[in-house]
Amino acid sequence: MTSVAEVLGFSLSGASSFRPWIQTREDGQSLRRRIVEMVWEDLKPRDILTDASFDNAIAAVLALSGSTNAVIHMLALGRTRGNQAHHRSF
Repeated sequence: MTSVAEVLGFSLSGASSFRPWIQTREDGQSLRRRIVEMVWEDLKPRDILTDASFDNAIAAVLALSGSTNAVIHMLALGRTRGNQAHHRSF
């Protein structure tokens, strides 16, 4: 699911490949900085989620032999998006 979050744009690039013992203080600072920027930009999930991002997330789940539970989470995100994304025929 971390890979899906990254592909959807909900995490910093490379976040799903971090190993816990490599994370540094700078990693945390860059994450906090980006969160503040997103608040100032008034960025919302519906601004990030696109049809293409869902297509890429589904491809990532398939490529990584991910759980079918990921589909349930992506459907919920589609509903959060506030449009017809959850009615798409994948």
